[in-house]
Amino acid sequence: MELTGDSWTVAGLSEMLQRLPGGAPDPSDSEGLLRWLEQRADLHPGNIATRRALRAVHGLATAERGLTPTVAGIRRETLVRWDGISTTWTGYRSIDGQAAMVRVLRPDAARDPVARRTLKRSASLLSDWLADLQHVDTPWPAIVQILPGAAIREVDSLRDDPHPAARIRVLATALASWRLAASRGVLLPTPVSDELRQSEHGGKVVVLTLADESSAEGLSALAGTLAPADPDHPLDVVLAGLAAFPPAGEQEATDRLLDGISEDLTATLVAVGRRWAGLIRHDQRARLHDLIDRLDAAIDRPRGRGLVGVDLDGRTTVVLSDNEGVRWGPLDGPHLTVWTPGVGFEPRGARRLLRALAAAPLNARLAAQIGATPGISEQLSSWTSTGMRSRTLRMLLEVPPA
Repeated sequence: MELTGDSWTVAGLSEMLQRLPGGAPDPSDSEGLLRWLEQRADLHPGNIATRRALRAVHGLATAERGLTPTVAGIRRETLVRWDGISTTWTGYRSIDGQAAMVRVLRPDAARDPVARRTLKRSASLLSDWLADLQHVDTPWPAIVQILPGAAIREVDSLRDDPHPAARIRVLATALASWRLAASRGVLLPTPVSDELRQSEHGGKVVVLTLADESSAEGLSALAGTLAPADPDHPLDVVLAGLAAFPPAGEQEATDRLLDGISEDLTATLVAVGRRWAGLIRHDQRARLHDLIDRLDAAIDRPRGRGLVGVDLDGRTTVVLSDNEGVRWGPLDGPHLTVWTPGVGFEPRGARRLLRALAAAPLNARLAAQIGATPGISEQLSSWTSTGMRSRTLRMLLEVPPA
């Protein structure tokens, strides 16, 4: 039993095992993994990485030993973290089903008065940071925290939202939670996904185990969870950057986040300033240009793959709309560009697509064979036609008055 030292998580253990030579067994088979590590330790007793992994896996294999399904009124479900004297679980409060987290002493530690006092001191320090935290001494020593909301990784709407405001708010409030803990003298290990929650006020870090030194890697992991797969908004690029290049600490994370927000606000203010300058001058052209821009922005680009028809060479032609833009051509290529982000329409490709769509009869069977998105061809035809009309209007507005 160790009163101090590392705490481990399944994600951290997997990374630790990947660094061991020889290919470790599946971490889900903790007993088999434990035997494999003991064999390695017998062959190389001086290997520090093997000894450390052995301690972690032994803690995992014995995590449930001696524990009842319900501890301190919390029905255990998922193991989140473990150390030498305790295990931390997510689950539900048995009296009302409310989501909760519980850190409970292992059976041998529960009989040790020093370990019990250590847990109590941890609870006292954590209570300065986490509201509603409870320390339970009998019948089984434990720390209980009602969870403020779902794990952030489970909130699909955050990643699906086209505007990053909600994602930035979650990261900023989680960062504030992290800094609050540091200001209260609470040093936290790298949190895992179950310890990063979304509350009604934004992101919240909930960790019931103290560390000897704080790590900002959890903020990088949170940014990676929030960042969309193909970031195109400047603030989403900031999230992707924090995930790819972890900050050295919470101050660097704060500075990088504030720099990204400042740049985005500056760009927004410049755009607003230009628009209002045109309105103040009663510039009819500026107002019409602004109206066209807003109309274009209000029309969402359809996404998917649609059937165009069959060309003169007997090849099936399709139109594709994704993060790279809109293009069309034979099923196996090459494709003509119709529209690209940041550039706009390519007139030649757009006109040829519109003519091909207008001439092609509807073929539901062929559309089904290529896995076409229902209705996408008609939607892209309408969207392209509208966009080309807007392009023509812009060109007319850019002609100097006589």
